[in-house]
Amino acid sequence: MQPAPGGEKPLATAPTNRPVSPLNPPLPIPAATLAWERLMGTRRGLAQPQPYLPVCVGDLVLLGTSRGLNALERATGRLRWTSGEPGGNALVPGPCAPAVADGHCLLLLDGRLAAYEISGGRKVWETPEGVRAVTPPAVRGNVAYVGLLESSGPKVTFAACALRVRDGRMLWRRHVTTSFDRAPLGEGPRGAVAVGEGLVVFSTDMGCVMALDPFTGDPRWLVRYD
Repeated sequence: MQPAPGGEKPLATAPTNRPVSPLNPPLPIPAATLAWERLMGTRRGLAQPQPYLPVCVGDLVLLGTSRGLNALERATGRLRWTSGEPGGNALVPGPCAPAVADGHCLLLLDGRLAAYEISGGRKVWETPEGVRAVTPPAVRGNVAYVGLLESSGPKVTFAACALRVRDGRMLWRRHVTTSFDRAPLGEGPRGAVAVGEGLVVFSTDMGCVMALDPFTGDPRWLVRYD
């Protein structure tokens, strides 16, 4: 392996024994270089591992941390804006990527789904107190789909809902399943949701998967599992 210009050792080079043919011409493999790095999410002065997933939108990288939503310049890593959530360390998003639609970014923050303007980070809306959002949101067009959990003693109910991205208005809500023997609600995401053409599917982590009409919330099918 030959040293890179400047004396740095490249992370990858073209193999020397690669067979050459008209269909397999020799192509150089450029050396991988670090473009930028940035430490995100410190708590009490100590760097903590952050299982938060980034998403790229235009020239920005959006990343949720314990201090809310952050927008980094994709080319340099410079912080463009941060939502600067009050309470800082009290907001602990789960290990999920933000969802982007209609000029807004949706982020799951410790049981609350919040929407921010991508242009400047202003919070537009969030789910109200007493409504616990637990699935990372899935978006299609200007609609966000998310699973909700409600608990009362040993009773835990999972509901599916559709929210309008620009203002958080609930378009529909559908009861999916209720359990009386689940463990207490914990932190972080629970279940999952996926949306495609003509169908939105909710996995509850409570023994069933349900498919619904994305426009009306009418049930299409339900499958139970152990």
